[in-house]
Amino acid sequence: MNMAQKLQPCPWCKAPAKLDQDFDTGWYVSCSLPRCPVLPISAGYKFAHMAVMAWNCCSHPEQLPGLMPVPTGRAGT
Repeated sequence: MNMAQKLQPCPWCKAPAKLDQDFDTGWYVSCSLPRCPVLPISAGYKFAHMAVMAWNCCSHPEQLPGLMPVPTGRAGT
């Protein structure tokens, strides 16, 4: 990953984002806060820099490609 490409914080809760690798889906970025009301996670990418670019692409969460909110089961949060 290009070190100049810094991960932006979670667009919903502003917690730091984290970059991880899964051998099935590839590189992905997610919110590091377990209590985030949305728990966003990017799609899997072959290269880490592509996952970072997808996460950082814009400041409007509804426009983030491949970003899927994970239901938390907490009503009203």
